[in-house]
Amino acid sequence: MFKRLTPVLPVRDVLAERDFYERLGFARYVDPAESYPESVFAALTSDAGILFGVAIDPAFDPDAADSRLWWQIEVDDVQTLHERARAEKLEIEQPPRIESWGRRTLKLRTPNGYVVTFEETE
Repeated sequence: MFKRLTPVLPVRDVLAERDFYERLGFARYVDPAESYPESVFAALTSDAGILFGVAIDPAFDPDAADSRLWWQIEVDDVQTLHERARAEKLEIEQPPRIESWGRRTLKLRTPNGYVVTFEETE
């Protein structure tokens, strides 16, 4: 019955948001059955099966992005991701640190104002 959950983030600038995730290593997901202008919608995927979209929303308020959604992605190696983010000159909200629950995290800010937490898992 249910096959997949694909969250779609509202943004003002689809191309900038897509570029941010591609610079981290995500790839564009192209569904041959659908066709959208690049500036309106983009889907992104990873080799681990993560799939999500970013879509234009003229009413999107980047100042409220943090309060709307907590975006967390599990990764194998926070330090390697941190080095990649630095090399790509992405905005680092919080450098790697060990949280009270014992896992290392890294927080980056996307071009549309979302703070994404990357959490290292075993």
